[in-house]
Amino acid sequence: MLDAAYWAVCLVLVASGATKVAEPDAFARALGAFGVLPQRSGALDPTGRWTAVVIGLVEIGVGFNALVIGGSLLGWVTAAAFALFTVVVLVARARGLSSCGCFGARSGTPNLAHAALNAGSAVVCGAAALAGPVALADGLDGLGRATAIAVVAGVLAVAAAIIVVDTR
Repeated sequence: MLDAAYWAVCLVLVASGATKVAEPDAFARALGAFGVLPQRSGALDPTGRWTAVVIGLVEIGVGFNALVIGGSLLGWVTAAAFALFTVVVLVARARGLSSCGCFGARSGTPNLAHAALNAGSAVVCGAAALAGPVALADGLDGLGRATAIAVVAGVLAVAAAIIVVDTR
């Protein structure tokens, strides 16, 4: 059960990264508002877009590898990522931003539910790291077809529910 929850949040990480790659402006604006990246008279600095794309690519890589390879190291990396995302959402909320940019242009207003989901995802990833998370294919191996389909459907449903809560 823990592995399935871990796979779901890894899918969320992949989806979040993909939206940053496809639509980097929202996340770049949030980084600019945090003072992490420069902004010129309210306009986006091109560095911000590239930074958002690179961060998105890293998220995709970490999430994908966690699903394909598994292992404690990737579990800790995903836990750290979600812990950082919790801070990003809380800072965005404290600064009154209309978006944290987590899911590109579709990001919702930073709120406590989003922060709690990120914190919960960090806890799931940390618990999985302690248990030694298995790769998705390895976890499904040996299950009957119907059980494997049910597990995959559940993983997809949980990931989709998290994404729906975190977006507009």
